[in-house]
Amino acid sequence: MINPLGKAPLGFPAKLGREMGYIILDINFCNIFLINFCKIFNLRESCMAYSIVTNICEGVADCVPACPVACIHPGEGKNTKGTDWFWIDFDTCIDCGICLQVCPVAGAILPEERPDLQSIP
Repeated sequence: MINPLGKAPLGFPAKLGREMGYIILDINFCNIFLINFCKIFNLRESCMAYSIVTNICEGVADCVPACPVACIHPGEGKNTKGTDWFWIDFDTCIDCGICLQVCPVAGAILPEERPDLQSIP
């Protein structure tokens, strides 16, 4: 018997739910599945990376520890504002949007691949 919500019945711990035959999916499994699906079928259009606008980034770096795949890296030197800056590796980014959610600088991260606005060392 498979619970449509992917969880064990109320009051059952996940381990017991697995032992009883329930399918327990977690977010990491789903992320890995989507990443591999996009790579296998070369669906870069539907798995577009995010971009950090180099000249708007203020180097706050809240995005770095939040990124689940470690695709955000520090840039070399300072940007035109005189602050540290970061860049996103498009090939590693899984388009989860966490960086955009945690960034306190308005307009520093865009939900699309924009190599013209993001400097890469």
